Amino acid sequence: MRRTLITLAVLLGLYCLVGFFLVPYIASRQITKNIEKRLGVTPQIGKISLNPFTFVASIENFNIPGKESTAEVHSRLQFEKFAVNLTVYPLLQKELHFKTVELKGARAQFIVYQDGSTNWDMKPGPETAKETGDEANEDGKEWTLTLESVEISKSTFDFWDHTHASPLHIPLGPLHLTATNISTSLGSHTSLRSLAISVGERGHLNLSGSMSVKPFTAQVALDVKDLPLDFLTAYLSDRTWLSLSKGSLDLRGELKYAQGNITFGGSSEVRDLQVLQENVEKPVVTWKVMELKDIQLSTRPFDLKIRDVGLDGLNTQVVLRADGALNFRSFMKTAAPPPTGQEAPGPSASESTSLSYLISQLRLSNAELDYADEQIKPHFRAHIHSLDGTILPISNEQGEKINVTLSGKVEAYGKFQGHGFLIPLEKPVLDFTASFHNIELTTFTPYSGRFAGYEISKGKLFLDINYKIVNNRIRGDNKVLLDQFTLGNKVESEKAGPWPLKFALALMKDRKGQIKFKLPVAGQLNDPSFSWGNLIWTAIKNLVVKIVASPFDFIASLVGGGKDLQSIRFEPGTTELTENESEKIAKIAEALADRPQLAMEIKGEYSQADIDALEEKNLEKKLEPYLKRHKGDQSKALKSFAQGALSKEELEKTSPEDLVKKLARKIPVSEDQLKALGLARGNVVMGLLAAQKVDTQRVYLLAGSKGDEKSPPQVFLTLKEKN
Repeated sequence: MRRTLITLAVLLGLYCLVGFFLVPYIASRQITKNIEKRLGVTPQIGKISLNPFTFVASIENFNIPGKESTAEVHSRLQFEKFAVNLTVYPLLQKELHFKTVELKGARAQFIVYQDGSTNWDMKPGPETAKETGDEANEDGKEWTLTLESVEISKSTFDFWDHTHASPLHIPLGPLHLTATNISTSLGSHTSLRSLAISVGERGHLNLSGSMSVKPFTAQVALDVKDLPLDFLTAYLSDRTWLSLSKGSLDLRGELKYAQGNITFGGSSEVRDLQVLQENVEKPVVTWKVMELKDIQLSTRPFDLKIRDVGLDGLNTQVVLRADGALNFRSFMKTAAPPPTGQEAPGPSASESTSLSYLISQLRLSNAELDYADEQIKPHFRAHIHSLDGTILPISNEQGEKINVTLSGKVEAYGKFQGHGFLIPLEKPVLDFTASFHNIELTTFTPYSGRFAGYEISKGKLFLDINYKIVNNRIRGDNKVLLDQFTLGNKVESEKAGPWPLKFALALMKDRKGQIKFKLPVAGQLNDPSFSWGNLIWTAIKNLVVKIVASPFDFIASLVGGGKDLQSIRFEPGTTELTENESEKIAKIAEALADRPQLAMEIKGEYSQADIDALEEKNLEKKLEPYLKRHKGDQSKALKSFAQGALSKEELEKTSPEDLVKKLARKIPVSEDQLKALGLARGNVVMGLLAAQKVDTQRVYLLAGSKGDEKSPPQVFLTLKEKN
């Protein structure tokens, strides 16, 4: 009995020696040997301990230094304590079963270098995988791993990726993990009680839920708060000159993984975003908050649906550069051209068809847009702010109609409203209606200087537009009201040309200082020379030229009075108006009264009809004594008067009517008499205008003159700009 006890005591002592001292020593040597062999550095191990009775093993103050060749400051992995509690009996069933796994005070670092290598790249080891696999399957059963309880606390993880133009750094931690029943057994479920990770200074990520290892599935509740988004700069830097200087993400919802498919349902907010462009001081895009409600995401195939996106405080700028390109093009880094003879690869059929997205509604509030045109000097700039509206829906569905409703302010006091739709096709379809009210016209001085040759000293714009695009052709209807529009200094411009803008304005501006007109425009979008500025100003120039070429037609379109307001007709040889001519004078008086910047010239004209009529009047005077002698018999009077002037044979052959004409030509009318008739007619028109309360200081009476041979007896009117 005593020998038995001594034997047991010796065995127990040996067991304790092996468990407490020999196993930790061997483990330390093996760990050091393998790390030196595979990673090329010597680890620092503070203490390894094993309790052979409770089967609790731990490693304390462990450290794997950084790569010696790169002189890494931080360790690849270090921790204060790693402890496991092994259950022995399941080993008989080929199961590694740990009651507890605890990791405390760990700090890990994973670095991807520019050449794609990492700080964890290992040297190749002996080919033992096949042997291990054969041994594991000798009895047809695989080894399984079960962790009843896992706890990680006070730990951090740093990820670096230097393969990007701007290095990527994601600091994670402190990290706290509590999980139970982690197992590689088929169909077992793990309870992820809590995974809490701090990201950056304020970010927090929390996960809780369940998962299984074999096959791998997961269903977790995800709660992200204040996640900093500046790490996305690394991905932006590969293709663009942009960086994210500010921005944080909140994300709440349920994340699932099964059979290679990731699904997510929840909501999100992106706050205080700020995107900068390299070497540009002002941010490219900022916003206060973007709220995404009811997100439904699936990755196989990729399908994204968002019920509502609210974007508050968006602030961006659109710049048309001097070379004619928008500033957005300058964001992108120039891609290297494909090798000679090869075309750049396009998206595959699967890529183009597997992507699906739908945003049911995008809401804008308090948005701001700065527009600048640097093609002209001085540069044109406009500020649109307090912009609210909706855009719905937004999707990749071919031919989906996108309805747009917007309202906002332009500069200090201008207002803007618009609504319509866009159908994005290969040849897009657009129908958009908008109104701009109380817009300061001085803002457009750069355009007026370039295209019209004048600055704008003052004025306001009220504009109603409707634009349609069909088959790449754009048609626009513009209703324009310019209030108190006044030109300023002359500007030298090759684009302006000698078009009579001031006279056109005098014609168009009424006594209230307002100019109203319709401006149709049309153009071809696929025309290489297409430009909105050229389109609008060409239409304005054509309108002005047309008005100046036919000013009375323009006035007639405003006040009525027919197409021929420019001439006032008279009865031949008299100062009597023909029928309805007094109504034309009334319309002209109305137009002059409503356009105080206009002056008018009145020129009385005479024609052949006047000469014929006056000659007959002169003949009548000459016939008076002959009529008395023949007691009113005109035929005898004419023949008596014609004796000596015509032969007897001519008198017999000529009818009384023709005789009157022949005799009248024998009594010529003087040019002075004709000019006097023209002047008298001008005076008649002047008097009628004065009776209509037209200021005669704006009306100039010209001397009578001969008109066109085909012209009727008339007074010809000419409109001028008032001096």
